[in-house]
Formats: sequence, structure tokens, C-alpha cells
Amino acid sequence: MAAALFVTAHPDDETMFFSPSILNLVDRGMQVALLCLSTGDADGLGRLRSQELRHACSLLGIAGQDITLIDDPQLPDGMDQHWSPLVVEQHVAQAVRRLQPDQIYTFDNGGVSGHPNHLATCAGVLRWWEATPSSSSPSSMPELWQLETVSLPRKYLGLLDSPLAHLMAAMQRRRRQRQQRRQQQQRQQDLDSVQVVVRASPRQAWRALLKHRSQMVWYRRVWMVLSRYMYVNTLVRHY
Repeated sequence: MAAALFVTAHPDDETMFFSPSILNLVDRGMQVALLCLSTGDADGLGRLRSQELRHACSLLGIAGQDITLIDDPQLPDGMDQHWSPLVVEQHVAQAVRRLQPDQIYTFDNGGVSGHPNHLATCAGVLRWWEATPSSSSPSSMPELWQLETVSLPRKYLGLLDSPLAHLMAAMQRRRRQRQQRRQQQQRQQDLDSVQVVVRASPRQAWRALLKHRSQMVWYRRVWMVLSRYMYVNTLVRHY
């Protein structure tokens, strides 16, 4: 069975940001695993948030044995905590060796919200990617997909962002085609470099997010209903 690994920073990232992609892969019969780099212990709720994560993942189709939850003092949760990409890289490398995924999904360099832990997650995954021996052939490497960060107005368009997401993805593909033709790369990469995943009904994702009860302050309830990330993911492949 093909496997996908999602690399996130905190419990609830998997649902708030990646649920359309996770549910799409589960529906396609893929095994989905999660590497969460902290317990979300900024307010002393790490143990509770860890339990909430497992409940949410069960609704998203991620089995308990496929969840790796990191509790590393070098990766403390917090807006004022700046993680070392080297430490993130080490945890990513261990997870990849153990799980052997065909695809990896994580944040882009905007981190959706600009949270420093999200940015370090992206930096650590890219550091692992770049550190992979050059002797590795592209066919032996997992595909690496990054969740596109969009502007603030687009974040709250909900499902209405879907047509714009498809238009922007088409424009990105054309731009990559021009770049790759100059680099004499194969055309197949052009076709597969950007994906738009849409879930017209977010009810399953809503139920999963509600399992993160300790985090359900008013603005997360607004996010749950209005955020395009509960309906739409634009994924850009990193080569």
C-alpha cells in the first residue's frame, strides 16, 4: 500500500490546515501517517492535546500506530520559540527511515499563518531533502509537497476560493513549464507540479477539529466554518 507522511508542528495543524489532503488520500486507499513535532504544551496542556490529536486523527482516517508525536525539549511550542531546523531534520529523517513514505506533505515557507514553529518545520523538512545523498535517484525519493500559503482575504473565502485556487494553480503550472523548458526538464513534471484538492463537504473535518476541544476558542470556530483550508488545499511539489 502506498503511504503518505504529513509533517506538522502542533496538534490540530493536521486538521486546521491539511484535512482536505488527508481525507482525499485516505479515500484513495493510501496509508496516511503523521509526524507531529510537538505536543502543543505552550499552556501546559501537552498531555491533553496529545489525546485530542489521536481522537481527531481517528476521524481523519489516520491509525494510532501511524502517529508519531514528538516531545523534545528542543522543540517547545510557542510563538516566541524558534526551533532549530537541524533538530527538525533529525526527527524527519528518523520518521522517513521508519515509514518509507511515497509522499511527504508539509508547510511552505509561509507556514500558512507565519507561526515560527511552522516555518521551522518547513525549513527542517527542506534541510532533510537537501541533505539526502546526491546518489539517490529521483525515483527512489518520496515526492515532497508543500501546502501553499495564501493571502489573508483568500484564507477566509471558504469553498468560494476553489475557482481562484484552480486558476492560480494553472498559472503556476504555466510558469513552471517555462522555467523547466529552459532547464530542459521533462514535461511530465509540469503536469504534476501543482495540485488543488477540494472537499465540498467539510463535515468530517469539522468533527475532527472539534475533538481539539482545548483549542476551540471563538476564532478557531470562525476558522472552522470560513477558512479555505477546511475546504481547499493547494499543494506545490518541491523538486
